[in-house]
Amino acid sequence: MVISINEVNGNGNVIGMHNTVNNMNLSHKNDIIISEAQNFAFRNKTLSRDFNGHAKLIELLQRELYRFYDVESKVIFLNEVYQKIENQRNEHNKMCKKGQDCQIDVYYKKSLFFIAQEMSVLPKIIQQQFSTQSSTKTSVFISYSHIDKAYLDDLKRHFKPIENIVDFWDDNKIRPGQKWKEEIAMAIDNARIVILFISADFFNSEFISSHELPKLLHKANTEGTTIFTVFLKPCMYEMYSEIMDYQGINDPKVPVSTLSEHKREELWVDLVRQVRSIAV
Repeated sequence: MVISINEVNGNGNVIGMHNTVNNMNLSHKNDIIISEAQNFAFRNKTLSRDFNGHAKLIELLQRELYRFYDVESKVIFLNEVYQKIENQRNEHNKMCKKGQDCQIDVYYKKSLFFIAQEMSVLPKIIQQQFSTQSSTKTSVFISYSHIDKAYLDDLKRHFKPIENIVDFWDDNKIRPGQKWKEEIAMAIDNARIVILFISADFFNSEFISSHELPKLLHKANTEGTTIFTVFLKPCMYEMYSEIMDYQGINDPKVPVSTLSEHKREELWVDLVRQVRSIAV
């Protein structure tokens, strides 16, 4: 690296310094930071087997952050690390269902908590600018009742092929310490595509009916946000005419709960393909 110094003032500060780092292509710089974050997350997977791994994680995380001099770089790094470790936890939980060791989920929870703490001390305005300006992915908001979470997990398995162009958002992305209502409101504002998981529990949710659904329908009417409805279980859907105006992935008379495993998989693939056709 070549640094040219035009002048040094009385305080020893460089004036007119030309540093090639400052002129580095932004996307190239981000690629380097993301690569470093991915390497860190990979090391974290090894630490997850260590009884004192979370303590080592904090030490390593603080050491890594010291290498980045500006706040924007720290935000990019932490966002990527958080996402990768969250993915590791999801993969681990899938294996738990197959009878493998589930004890280290506590480690993943602690890891995500400590990373969220680091995020919380960074200026909020920088975090918001990064999430809204630097992302080129299409945001997809999924509205569902927590009682129906198993269906959401089932669908998520099919996200992988399009994760480079689509950011699927559900309330599992809310981090410890964040104000959940504000995070949901921000996610709704950013959404270009909405998926509604329709069931009696969906309609019985006070928060969905009073906060999420009115905002989502308003976005569709005023901004052209695409809404897909997925009918999960038998319910009195005909009482909600404003929802029936939007494209259903399946026939409401043949809800997901009645489908065979093969037919259900076909439905999820069809939904992801339709999302992809809008996002590209």
